[in-house]
Amino acid sequence: MSGPELLFVAADATWRYEAAKVLNREPGDFGLILLPEARGEPGTLLRTAFEVRERAYASWCQEPEAAPTNEALPADPSPVERA
Repeated sequence: MSGPELLFVAADATWRYEAAKVLNREPGDFGLILLPEARGEPGTLLRTAFEVRERAYASWCQEPEAAPTNEALPADPSPVERA
């Protein structure tokens, strides 16, 4: 897991916990992100958690996609690569 992905996972979990607490829902409720009230009011912990989550998501999306390990470092080079 990359740094930006890990940051997003942590920020998302923090926001989900706070949103669930404030809105009396379960943190695993996938509908939370669709609720405008789950963004929180300005100056609240919920709004701060939402904004941090959004920034972490944007950072993760901007990260270059890494090649799968087997493509970056092939275990068995092709005959052409051996020559």
